[in-house]
Amino acid sequence: ISYREVVQKVLPSTVTVATGVCVYDRSSVLLSMMPYSCALLQGSGIIVDKEGLLVTNRHVTGEKYKLQGADIKLFVQTSNGQVYRATVVNKHPVVDLALLNLTHVVNEGIGRGEEKMKLLSHSNFPELTPIDFSNGSATAVGDLVMAVGDNFGL
Repeated sequence: ISYREVVQKVLPSTVTVATGVCVYDRSSVLLSMMPYSCALLQGSGIIVDKEGLLVTNRHVTGEKYKLQGADIKLFVQTSNGQVYRATVVNKHPVVDLALLNLTHVVNEGIGRGEEKMKLLSHSNFPELTPIDFSNGSATAVGDLVMAVGDNFGL
């Protein structure tokens, strides 16, 4: 199997995770004009089921900024361009993994005024393509492995 075939197989299950983190900055000299410090964190994720669950790295979720009272918004974009909002279901700081759950579709682009969102029940993600986990017994020490991601939105 070629690299191209591997990428074509997993691309529909690969997502971009973008996290907007805004912290109220009381020390800002320009407090009246710019009271918030904002950053965008970005990484990759993998869809694991049609219920809207996906796995990503914990550091991409901005969870550590919650202690500073940050406003955190998670966005997930699939390979077909659909954008969703998501929440953190669980996380493991030692192995740097997080389980996210898609909550609703964002019908308009991020950053274009108010988001128009369509709330979805967990059964309404038929367009998702979960990753096909292979049988672990089919692999052996010395086999080639490949990591595929989309952390720069390519």
